[in-house]
Amino acid sequence: MWQTNCQWWRGPGFFFPAPLGMLIGFLFWVALVYGVVHLITRLTKNRVETENGETTPMDILKKRYASGKIDKEEFLEKKREMEP
Repeated sequence: MWQTNCQWWRGPGFFFPAPLGMLIGFLFWVALVYGVVHLITRLTKNRVETENGETTPMDILKKRYASGKIDKEEFLEKKREMEP
C-alpha cells in the first residue's frame, strides 16, 4: 500500500503508475536517442562545397547524375558545355 513518506522518485513509474510511467519513460528515451542520432547525422552530412561555401555547377551536375535524375549522355553533354 501507500507509504506515508511518499517516495515518489522510486519505482518504474516515477510520477505515473507503473505501466503508464514505464511507457512514458521508454518513449522519452527513444525520442532522446533518435534526436541525438538525427542531430549527429545532420551535422556530419557530406556537403560538396568550394572554399567560399558555394557549390559549383559541376558539383550540382555530379549530384544530379549520381541521384539518377539525368542519364550518362546528358551528363557528358552538359559537362562538355561547361568546359572552357
